[in-house]
Amino acid sequence: MILTLTLNSALDQVLVVDRFVSGSDLPAREAVWCVGGKGLDASVALRGLGAATTGLALLGGDNGRKLLAILGSYGILPVPVWVAGETRVCTVIAETETGAVTHIKSGGIAPQARDFAALAALFRLHAAHAPWTIIAGSLPPGAPASVYASYIQAAREVGCQALLDCSGEPFRLGIAAGPAVAKLNREEFAATFGAVGNTLADLAASARQVVAEYGLKIFLVTCGADGILAVTSTESLLARAPDQRAVNAAGAGDAVSAAFCLSLSQGAALHEALRFAAAVGAASVLTAATAECRLDDVKRILPAVALVQDFER
Repeated sequence: MILTLTLNSALDQVLVVDRFVSGSDLPAREAVWCVGGKGLDASVALRGLGAATTGLALLGGDNGRKLLAILGSYGILPVPVWVAGETRVCTVIAETETGAVTHIKSGGIAPQARDFAALAALFRLHAAHAPWTIIAGSLPPGAPASVYASYIQAAREVGCQALLDCSGEPFRLGIAAGPAVAKLNREEFAATFGAVGNTLADLAASARQVVAEYGLKIFLVTCGADGILAVTSTESLLARAPDQRAVNAAGAGDAVSAAFCLSLSQGAALHEALRFAAAVGAASVLTAATAECRLDDVKRILPAVALVQDFER
């Protein structure tokens, strides 16, 4: 079982269109309500891969209840802490012609100190029975920037390895606590650590500097169609899946997190886990629902995933 933690969950409404044109009358080719929030999205991908997962989350209001029902339909074990306010609604406009995704967000929860304390207690309880936890996403109002660092420390104390996926100060404070895996996308890397050069080799070199500064074990940087970088203290790898005609690319990075942790939990080597994660991330863009993937698509894509070792050299 892989545990996921989401402090700022969302109820996604995905509208699939050929191309979004402001001010026009657009027909949606497909419209679905689905799971949002990085940690819970990772749980969705895990279920697509046949893995058991428990999703801890702060939920609020009618939107939270709708989200809870969707989680149950996937077979995710939800562990909610109910708070004031409404779980966010994220309207996702996914363009099939360009692959572009637009997010429009509304609403939000208003957790109190007692809510964060209750979630932390539940996290420690469930992490004690999980080999891995995925701690991911933005923070809601009232959450201190150091909150993810405290979860990583709690996971370590009960023998659970953590993947952290956020950005900015919460990420910097979080990786100082020593997660097993740290993950950003390319844009988040630049926003968190400053601009890097124009090439993937420049990005890999900058990531290696972060690995050295913080003593990270594995640093993943997702780069969209360019692939996924994995950097350690001794090596850098790039895995790239073949281009797919995307239906909804939202949540692809969360599917990568899910697949990478699942593969490592099953004893895979770094290069194997990275190739598998690239295949799952590519498969997830083929469905309308955020982060949803089909195992048949993963099996089809995986043999074609290219791997480059010692990438930056």
